[in-house]
Amino acid sequence: MLSNPASKSVVLAFRQIPQTIGAANLLAEQCDRQLLVADFDETSLEAAFRKAPTDGSVCIVAGPVSATKSWEGSNDGISLQQMGMLLRSCRCASENRPGTAFGIVTAPDSDRFHSHVHKGKSVLEALRTEAVLAIPRTGPTWSADDRPQIPVELGGPVSTLPTSALLCYLDDVKSRRFSTIIVEGHGRSYCVNEGQFCGGGEGGVADGESKFTCLDRLDCASSRHLRLPVDTFSAGLMILDACEAGSFVSPAVRMGFPPISVGALRQIEAVIATDVAVVRRNDDVKRIVECARRCRTLGDLVVAINRLRTRGNPRMPYHLLGDPEWPCPAYLSNTYASVQTEVDQREMSLSLSAPLKEALNAIHQQALAGGSVSQLLNCMSRALADVITRAETVAWPHGLWSVASVATDVVRTPCPSCGIPEQFVRSYKSFDGNRVFVDCGHCRLLFDYPAKSTTTLSISSACSNTFPVGESAEFVVTICAGSEGCVGVVAISSGAETGGPSIHPKIHEVALGLGQSKSLSITCILDDPHQTAQIYYLKVMAILNGQIHLTGAPVVVSHGSQQRSEA
Repeated sequence: MLSNPASKSVVLAFRQIPQTIGAANLLAEQCDRQLLVADFDETSLEAAFRKAPTDGSVCIVAGPVSATKSWEGSNDGISLQQMGMLLRSCRCASENRPGTAFGIVTAPDSDRFHSHVHKGKSVLEALRTEAVLAIPRTGPTWSADDRPQIPVELGGPVSTLPTSALLCYLDDVKSRRFSTIIVEGHGRSYCVNEGQFCGGGEGGVADGESKFTCLDRLDCASSRHLRLPVDTFSAGLMILDACEAGSFVSPAVRMGFPPISVGALRQIEAVIATDVAVVRRNDDVKRIVECARRCRTLGDLVVAINRLRTRGNPRMPYHLLGDPEWPCPAYLSNTYASVQTEVDQREMSLSLSAPLKEALNAIHQQALAGGSVSQLLNCMSRALADVITRAETVAWPHGLWSVASVATDVVRTPCPSCGIPEQFVRSYKSFDGNRVFVDCGHCRLLFDYPAKSTTTLSISSACSNTFPVGESAEFVVTICAGSEGCVGVVAISSGAETGGPSIHPKIHEVALGLGQSKSLSITCILDDPHQTAQIYYLKVMAILNGQIHLTGAPVVVSHGSQQRSEA
């Protein structure tokens, strides 16, 4: 089906979701665009994208998100897994059309979906006279009893309110409707800034005290923080500038919980978010505000933000949940010729903990002096012990050391674990030279290793990605020696995103000849029935031939009767 074939922009609907066809027809008429109807599969999507002009936009009408774990979704909307596949297809298509703006029209339910389709454009136009609210992560902290006298003018064109001051101005923020809200910070699929903005929990009062629960009725991992449901805010557009706030492949999503970006659509007309861990330089929230004030449409804005974040990130790190031809409500004037997208090129300090630096130096000194294998293994064990200790207190693996000169590419090689052909490959410089970090875009299996190493480290499991409390899970770690053989030490632990392994990892020694391999079968048990919602990892850490290798994957912790049933 085709309407106005002369248009440079396209609206795409799916035969398997009948209600998207009528909605897509309405959206095509609103902005005078082509209408395409395709089957929902990767081959048909690829063919539909090829029909779209390279200098226009592509609006994909997906229908409401169905919070089910099944692949099929429903006749009324799209499943979480299908949303993940749709984003992968858009990112793949963007390789040959970097200037094309993609947008996905969706909502948490049918009522909101129809409201977006019929009223989204007019609502965004009406909000252009309202203020922009920028919420940076960092800033001074105040109590509710000591409201700070800072230049926050909620009626001004741009209001800046640090996350730490939100409590002081909460009533003002909740009573206003903004043109755009920009939230900067650290993210998970279900919350931003350690729970400050919540997308998966419920609040209540028990025994006179506020009680909050997170996913699966577990406790919030950061209960000391103010937790605002993401739909507390009202605006035309929300930009969630936080890692994975729009992820459709996280462990929480695989349990059936939509990402925080979808929850925001209950009160927001359109959302820009990222489904990956993004690298940010010195382009703080002010740069995002600048982009939003200079872009006429939402499609222009998401393209500008992706250009701003080109260095160190995969193609199209940010995506739009909304129509790319809808007006950007923060748009100020057309007096700007273009959006400036350069970023700071200065190198970061390549810091490393003193004990680890000393231990690695000892390894190299032993090697130069012709030390015995036992002496080398002893030095490596000391170095690995420091890596294990550090992994308990920092975000793993990104917090183990600083990086510089990050470059990212998307590789279409099937993941060795889930088989999905989308892996993010980041090359970077660190304390020991050039390194490579590989992250599967679907199951989040990761590898981090020296770029020139011919020795490999891998992990596999016969079980699913669920880690049952009180039960054992068997994992196999395999070391394959390269062209120079391999001498080293390996350890595996299981623990939360920011520390606390449940088992003290045993250090295994390895000595292999040219081309040889060795497999270690390891049993992990999560004894403590944790009640805190957290991302858990299997963490494999090794020092092989004096160099650090890492691999691992996030896992879903099952709590028996608390486990959410499939919808």
